[in-house]
Amino acid sequence: MSNEPSPESIESTRHGLVELDADPRCERSSRLAPNSERAPDVATLTAWFDCLMELQRGTAADRGFYDEAAKALIQPGGMDAAMILLRDDAGWNIAGSHVAAPHQDISFRADLVDEACRLQKVLYHTPGFELPEGGSIAVAPMVNQQGDSFGAVYCARGRTQTNQRRGIRPVEAWFARVVAETVAAAVARSQREAELAERESFLSHVFPAQVVQRLRSDPQILEGRESIVTTMFVDLRGFTALGNRLPARTTWELVTDLMDCWTELVIRHNGAIVDYFGDGLAAFWNAPLEIENHASLAVVCAHRIRDSLPQLNRRWESVTGSPLLTGIGIATGRVQVGNCGSRHRVKYGPHGRSVNLARRLESLTTHTGIPLLVSAETANQIGPDFLSRRLFYAEVKGFAEPVPVWQPLDSDVADPLAAISRYESALARAEAGETDLAARELESLLRDTPRDDAARFLLQQLNRAPSRLRSITWF
Repeated sequence: MSNEPSPESIESTRHGLVELDADPRCERSSRLAPNSERAPDVATLTAWFDCLMELQRGTAADRGFYDEAAKALIQPGGMDAAMILLRDDAGWNIAGSHVAAPHQDISFRADLVDEACRLQKVLYHTPGFELPEGGSIAVAPMVNQQGDSFGAVYCARGRTQTNQRRGIRPVEAWFARVVAETVAAAVARSQREAELAERESFLSHVFPAQVVQRLRSDPQILEGRESIVTTMFVDLRGFTALGNRLPARTTWELVTDLMDCWTELVIRHNGAIVDYFGDGLAAFWNAPLEIENHASLAVVCAHRIRDSLPQLNRRWESVTGSPLLTGIGIATGRVQVGNCGSRHRVKYGPHGRSVNLARRLESLTTHTGIPLLVSAETANQIGPDFLSRRLFYAEVKGFAEPVPVWQPLDSDVADPLAAISRYESALARAEAGETDLAARELESLLRDTPRDDAARFLLQQLNRAPSRLRSITWF
């Protein structure tokens, strides 16, 4: 004997509701007019199609969309009351509703909605059936692209002066199903549009305009690959002390102002943002699209960031009590570049030795007091665009051999060629062991250019340890 419940017992537990596809009168050849019932006329079908096409033009974000979907089930759908229900953690919520006459009330049976959504089938009262309390209903679940029921169309018919029908014809249940699928499609479309808008907003704040435009048609450019890129790290000096003194809200406003300003400068100079880290940011050039002079663009951007400090200080010095200062490190080299985030969150950026070096150079600016330091490869690539000088070799954590550290000179240096030649002469003497002569040359250079931070730092190193300068020891 079969343990399957009988159709009668199933129908009883569902208060007379039957599944649309399980209705024996609902064969494909007889959906419009089972048992010789009169099929909808041409005018009715035309009204249904016109209404559905109008719904398809909208999205769930449109004002009044759910109300319009509910209204479609009444006019032209022929019901007396309808609701669009959406589920959240607390249960079912009415997103939209409509009734045929102002005096009619509207409510829904949550248990029947749950059953329809569990089965993912349209449940309805067949023609001639009424609930004990009167009226007939149809429930059509809404299913998302993941196959989960997230909402339902709920419509009811009760005997009125203008509508004497009892029960719901299969074709009317099918119309409720199509409305449910139309609403589900609109919800999905609205979600996709919101995700695309969020992604577009994110990309526009991370990549320059030409990259965002290319990503619209070719998102594959974010796939991982090897590339030569220039990486820059920018850090606000003394931020820990500032954060301890200032209220949290003020600190947040200060950092937001700085990051907005510096991010705009990075994007304006065709760079892309890797990440923000408290009081600083990381940016890179030459990926995902290749650009000429990427090292020079990074250095120009670094100078513009430093140029932004006077205006920022005018806004904030009364709050901070001291001028804002930055440290910037830049390095160029071959790295692996791609998305290291997830399918839900893009975190596109470079990874490799030169990225680590840029980070170390930025940290070295604190140790030396020199605001901008670059790698030898960056100095080599910026070539004729900037006058640069090698400052010293530094022992950098994570690197087996001391690395050469360079400085692109600011445009406001009075006599850059002299500053380069005099410093290099002193450096050569210091590395050859002629520390006394090197110190005298540095003292002379500082008398003529007292703002030369590199000369001051090198002289301090010689005074601290007057022996042959092999490399700057730094941890």
